[in-house]
Amino acid sequence: MSRLPVVAAVTLTLFPAAGLINACSDQTPPTPESSAAQRRFQTNFCTSQYRSLGDVARCLAGSV
Repeated sequence: MSRLPVVAAVTLTLFPAAGLINACSDQTPPTPESSAAQRRFQTNFCTSQYRSLGDVARCLAGSV
């Protein structure tokens, strides 16, 4: 029972800090260049991670 107040205090201390970090993060919309870079990264990741074409297709679809 003594852990509950400690966990509550740590959570209440860190929660506002997480909101502040999120508020200060970059909120710019994605550009075509960044979208293309993301697709290249995902393609390279999926093809290097999986050998089966079905697994690669599922990875590229985002379900793996």
